[in-house]
Amino acid sequence: MRRIRTAFCWFLVLGIALSGACMAPAVNQVAFSEAVAHQKRGDRERARQAYARMVQENIRTVGLENNRAVLDLGDGNWDAALRRLGEELRETPDLVAAQANRLFALFLVEERREEALAAARQVKNQQKSSPGVQLAAGIVLLSSPKDWQQASQLLTRLTETGEPKIRAHAHYALGLALGKRGQWKDAAMQFRAHTLLERNVSAHYNRALLLAKLNRLADALSETHVALSLDSNNVDARHLQALVLMRLGNWSMADAAAKAALAVDPKRAGLYLVAGHVKLQMADWGGAIRDFQQESKNSPTSTAAWFNLGVAHCHERAWQQAITAFQKVMELDPMDRQAAENLRIVRELEGVREL
Repeated sequence: MRRIRTAFCWFLVLGIALSGACMAPAVNQVAFSEAVAHQKRGDRERARQAYARMVQENIRTVGLENNRAVLDLGDGNWDAALRRLGEELRETPDLVAAQANRLFALFLVEERREEALAAARQVKNQQKSSPGVQLAAGIVLLSSPKDWQQASQLLTRLTETGEPKIRAHAHYALGLALGKRGQWKDAAMQFRAHTLLERNVSAHYNRALLLAKLNRLADALSETHVALSLDSNNVDARHLQALVLMRLGNWSMADAAAKAALAVDPKRAGLYLVAGHVKLQMADWGGAIRDFQQESKNSPTSTAAWFNLGVAHCHERAWQQAITAFQKVMELDPMDRQAAENLRIVRELEGVREL
């Protein structure tokens, strides 16, 4: 009666381009370049401060409001982002980055999604639209079942004709969309194409995820190694690595991978579940109990945590504690037949008295 219910998590990331093509006038070049450099490195606070200083000093340059909008989008401030993009486009109507980012921003606001789809359809039908705006339109249209075919054709064309960065993003978008549709092999190929053009942690992670779904576990493990070489603190990649090692039956390495993931984020849902399952396989019943207890604290509604806690208590012959754990599963999911059967068996065992 041992099982683990840990599922692979689909990890989605929408990359919104900075206005890298925008060149500020010479007098403003240093300040603007400094802010953009902070933003591209992921130092959002320093980028925000640098842009704010430019505004305070009345330094206005092409791309300023667009890049501030990208920061707002990252913070989930859709209204602020749309306001800044509107200002940018009033001053520079032909700025490709702002046009594309406005499409993304509209799409992220649920009540304006139809507006975004309508705008994206217009772009799709305009042959002279820039590749960057076509990319944004294609990504938006992929979300609409009736536009799927044309959107995928548009993005496929961009993977063949666009500049490297556009091609990379088109491959990534197709990979996400195909993965959602269950076309795992084709999606994995798209992420592979992306990584040949641009090194990206998320692309390697998502390809590893798909390869694991395809049961290509050795290849999936290799991809997690590449992802972690780019970002050793990426908890998604470490979590996935532990899961793949577990499926390979390499318990000692899976244990080490789980510990490494927990060192990055000890409150992440599912990590103690993996760690506990590995300890069950290594016959470390006490360690498994501690891990499943911690998982149940991190995720009180996780039936997997309570179920496996019951299993671990059974190995220790702690029948009453096992009964409590299986009862908790039944409270959360009254239709769980395996938990119900285990509860019946354990109650019988709890009634047996040793002579």
